[in-house]
Amino acid sequence: MKNVRGNNSFINYIKSNTLTITIQVVGFIVIVLNLWLSTKLAPLAQNIDSLTRKADALERKVDNQSTLIEHVDVIQQQVTDIKTNLDDLKDTQTRMDEKIDRILLVGR
Repeated sequence: MKNVRGNNSFINYIKSNTLTITIQVVGFIVIVLNLWLSTKLAPLAQNIDSLTRKADALERKVDNQSTLIEHVDVIQQQVTDIKTNLDDLKDTQTRMDEKIDRILLVGR
């Protein structure tokens, strides 16, 4: 009989505090759902973070490539200028050699 009275007092407690108990049960369910949801979303958040880092790295790589292309263009222009200067120097050397040969021939 004692158990029946204990059960009756528990049932009476639930009946008299229905709103409080409902709010507590809902709160507990929300906490459990939040924990479950966070365990499911954590890998997704890590994937998003990883993809963001990869996208940033690709963006930096593209920026570096365009900068490198500009540097290559400048270097190609410099090489062309050096070749032109070298050709001019060879022509000048050839003319000087010819003049020296004429001078030496005239002196004989």
